[in-house]
Order: sequence, then structure tokens, then C-alpha cells
Amino acid sequence: MGTENAPPHSPATRAKARGDALRSSSVPIAETKWHAISTEDTLQLQATSAEGISAEQAALRVRKFGRNQLTPQPKVSFLYRIYQQLNNILILILVVAAIVSGIFGEFAEVALICLVVVINVAIGLVQEGRAEARTRQLVLAAFLCPDQTARIIAPFLGR
Repeated sequence: MGTENAPPHSPATRAKARGDALRSSSVPIAETKWHAISTEDTLQLQATSAEGISAEQAALRVRKFGRNQLTPQPKVSFLYRIYQQLNNILILILVVAAIVSGIFGEFAEVALICLVVVINVAIGLVQEGRAEARTRQLVLAAFLCPDQTARIIAPFLGR
């Protein structure tokens, strides 16, 4: 159905005008407020239809944008995690206090301060490790949850 013969205030004419306005918008597509626009406008901005895209278009988009998956976070080394625990102003104050106590010959205080720092670092590492493990579990559960489904509109998949 062409819009060239449609009346000036018909839905087809308004949709074409809206699509032209959306394409010429100065808002980058990455900043589009997808929740605030209609389904038709979304389909038009994504250059697709309610029937889905062809296998060729899907392959082109995979080459252009990459696979539709999250990139895993890089692993942080154990030494860097220790550094993160020690890179704290209170820990640095304790280390300075231990050095000053060592200069004055108070070795019992040095040992006690070092013990406090080691315990603090150990507790921080354990808590951080547990939090990371729980986050991984939640992310995995979100992707593998059988209750959540998505409808893929791709005729070439045979569905």
C-alpha cells in the first residue's frame, strides 16, 4: 500500500511522516528511548517488520554488530585483588603506624597492627569472592531461567 495516493490525514500518511521524522532525527540510535516509542516506529528504526528478518539480513547484522551476547568480564588476578584491598586510606594509616612503631622498637604493636591488616585483607577477599560468585549465579540464573521466554521472529529458523 503506497502513501502517495493516501489522503493527507490517513494513518498511512501519518506513519510515513513519522518514520521520515524518526530517520532524520538528530538523536543517535543508541540514545533512543525505546520504551517511549510505538512498535511501528521501533520496527522502522530497526529496519525490520513484524514478520522478522531474512537469513541474509541476520547474517549481515551478525557481521556488522557481532553476536547477541554479553561479553564476559575479564578475570582479575589474585595479586590485583590483594592490591585493591590494601589500597585503602585506613589500611595505609595502619601500615604507617606499624612502620613508626617499628622505628621506636615497639615490635608487639607492629605485630598486632600487621595482624589486623592481614585479617582485614582476608575478610575483604572472602567477601569479594562470595559476592562475585553470587553475581555469577544470578547472571547465569537470569539467562537459564525456564520461566523466561523470548519469541524469535525469524522465518529462516523454521519456527
